[in-house]
Parts: sequence; C-alpha cells; structure tokens
Amino acid sequence: AIDFQSILNSGKLSDMVFTINNKELRAHKAIICARSPVFAAMFSNECKESKVTISDISVEIFKEVLQFIYTNQVNQMKEYAMELLIAADKVRYLT
Repeated sequence: AIDFQSILNSGKLSDMVFTINNKELRAHKAIICARSPVFAAMFSNECKESKVTISDISVEIFKEVLQFIYTNQVNQMKEYAMELLIAADKVRYLT
C-alpha cells in the first residue's frame, strides 16, 4: 500500500478544503475521490466547488478519517472507535 502521510501532513498541492467546526483541513480531491465513492459522486455531480463543510463530525474524528483515507491506518482507534465507525459509514471509504 502506498503511504501518503507526508502529502496529508504537508498540504502541498492540496486542491480542496474540508471545514469542520470552523477549522479548515486541506486535502487532495483525487485521493479523497479514489477512496470515497460518496465524495467521488459528490464532486462528479452536484458539487464542483473544492470546499466541503461538515458539521456533524468532530475535527479529531475527521482527522482520523483523513488519516485512514490517505494511509489505511488510524492512530486513535481505541479512543474513538464508535465515532470512527459512524464517520466511516458516512463517507463509505474503500479499503
């Protein structure tokens, strides 16, 4: 598996922003769409913008979701297990 941790951490060449509770998290549309059919459909059809606001997931949980999308790993699984499962169901990323 390819590890995109450094790309996620640096934010270099990012082309989209997730706004989670007024905090911006930079991401890369190609990686997000490759791993999440929900976001792929959203960017292909209704949402041509590169900004997504999510209000029902905490910043900490969404950071872990991004961590998984980019690296196929999570750091805080035990601490956030239930919240991560709920968030994963919302974005339905692929493994």
